[in-house]
Amino acid sequence: MNYQGPDNFADVLDGMEDVDDALNDLEDRANVSQQELNYIQFRTQQLQDEIQQGRDTAQAIAEYEQDIANQISGIDPNNIYATVIDNDPDDVELNGPISKLGGYILESDWL
Repeated sequence: MNYQGPDNFADVLDGMEDVDDALNDLEDRANVSQQELNYIQFRTQQLQDEIQQGRDTAQAIAEYEQDIANQISGIDPNNIYATVIDNDPDDVELNGPISKLGGYILESDWL
């Protein structure tokens, strides 16, 4: 079968307009895709920053916990005593090595 071109010049112009419209649609999609890509890259960077902040926070917590563990490990439970002040059981002063932790003990079996 042989190709036969358009019957008249108007058909050629219609075809060119269709091609032009299709190219414009592709260009619009490319622009939207570039905007989406830019947003994805921006959001990815934000998430990476948040992840790093989380890691930094976790590291700081781990160091703090290790510091507390190091302080506690040097305390002999047999060398800890508390003094009730003015016969008030709610007013207790901790003595001995525990005082270097600021005197805060919560629910301890050995006090």
